[in-house]
Order: sequence, then structure tokens, then C-alpha cells
Amino acid sequence: MPAEQLLPADGPDRPRSLAFSTEGVAAANRLELWSAYNARALIDLDIRTMDDSPLAATEVNLHFAAVRLARVRGVPR
Repeated sequence: MPAEQLLPADGPDRPRSLAFSTEGVAAANRLELWSAYNARALIDLDIRTMDDSPLAATEVNLHFAAVRLARVRGVPR
């Protein structure tokens, strides 16, 4: 998966989907890109790992007309 991907809706009643993964992103850039993605797609967060190790994370966001949902997975690597 590219770092950020807009997934097309399957029809007029389907949500808009966004996806982001740190896979393939240089370790030094992961936190900055993850933080910027979250600020656009979900909420602005202060993100860091507990021991400054590189982040490995994936997020999928669904934007419905009245609600937004997110599935977030992240671990230090």
C-alpha cells in the first residue's frame, strides 16, 4: 500500500475511504507523516513512541455523511 491512498466509494451510499501505512516509509519520516495524515483524516494528535523506536502503523478511515470511523494499528519497531 502506498503511504496514503484514497479508496474510491463503490456507490453513492458508500463511504469515502482513506488509508495510510508506514510500510515502505523511511523510519526517520514515519512519525511526521503519520501525524500529518491523522490531522487531515481524523484528529490532530501529538504522536510519539515510548522509546523513540521507529513506528509501524496502519490506519483506514471511513467517512460517512454523519460519522467518521477509523481502524488504527500501530506498534514501535
